[in-house]
Amino acid sequence: GPGWFAMDHRVVWPDGQLRWLRVRKQVLFEGEGTGRHPVRAMLAALDVTAKKNAAEAVRRSEEFVRGILDSLPQQVVVLDASGVVRAVNEPWARFAHDNGTEDIAVCGGANYLEVCRRSAAAGDTYAQEALTALEDVLAGRRDSCVLEYPRPTPKREQWLLLQAQRLLYGPPGLIVSHIDITERKRAEEAQRNQEERNRPV
Repeated sequence: GPGWFAMDHRVVWPDGQLRWLRVRKQVLFEGEGTGRHPVRAMLAALDVTAKKNAAEAVRRSEEFVRGILDSLPQQVVVLDASGVVRAVNEPWARFAHDNGTEDIAVCGGANYLEVCRRSAAAGDTYAQEALTALEDVLAGRRDSCVLEYPRPTPKREQWLLLQAQRLLYGPPGLIVSHIDITERKRAEEAQRNQEERNRPV
């Protein structure tokens, strides 16, 4: 083989402290075939404990944030400054899966704003309203937006409350949540119908 290797491994110091070493070794050979033999080696070892600990802290932090997002009952998606999906929570992914929309709503790298643009171009006025509101928030013309809109599914007509807020930290972007308000809308419709029936002729 090439006579070298590279690896990170843990070691325990005499005082019991756990450290990470990044080791690189090159062995030089002489001769050919069965006569080939090692003559000298060079080895470098670098203590990368601080780097490994920092990476582990980031991983734990990301898991913590992921746990919070997945614990929310709302369907949540995180978008970057151009509208590309960077993260979704478990309720969002489950809804998309149950309604056959994984390719649009869940795939990392899909553009949420483009989905709104296509729907708006097809005549969906709610999609146009959502698109305008989300672009305004991304552009800094407003800090947040709230919108109620219907979303038909294979099983039923559903009403959602869309809320979007600019990300306060990190790269520019949006956090968008959808809350199912179908039962509230049905109750409001039933109330209107009741009032209509009770109205004097």
